[in-house]
Amino acid sequence: MLTQVEIYANQIDTGNWVIGRGWIEKKWPEARFPTIQELDQISPDKPVALERADGHAIIVNSLALQMAKIDRDTPDPIGGKIDKDQNGNPNGVLIDKASLLVESIIPKRTREDDKRALKVGLERTAKMGWTQLHDAGSPLSDFNLLKEIYDEEGLPIRIQMYISDGEDAIKVH
Repeated sequence: MLTQVEIYANQIDTGNWVIGRGWIEKKWPEARFPTIQELDQISPDKPVALERADGHAIIVNSLALQMAKIDRDTPDPIGGKIDKDQNGNPNGVLIDKASLLVESIIPKRTREDDKRALKVGLERTAKMGWTQLHDAGSPLSDFNLLKEIYDEEGLPIRIQMYISDGEDAIKVH
């Protein structure tokens, strides 16, 4: 994963974020989270935020921590944890609600960004041999993007999607 992050970081302009999702450290040879030092080495001038596949943790580099104003004195938010090293400094691992401290400062993606990412994800899924995907809760906007892709070029796999509860579900009902 670090190699892919480094390649992407070298392709984007300084000031842009390196954002990723979907990793599970248990499947890697070392079975551990990447360290803040590793992220700093591969992307010293661009903030990095990489969300674990289950959404319960993100790892960030020092620049992202600095931009979010997270330091040794930042308290853990309710429902979250800022992991720290043996010296009491944040180590770049933000658990659950602590991830919002960084996620809240990441520039919002455009609809086209989301559409492009969705297409890439669908293509990768199909290349892995999957023929169907079950999504147990997405916003209506994701459904609308999928429908748009379907109308334009079709989908490479079948998708069963449930709309998340709340206002979106009421709109559909």
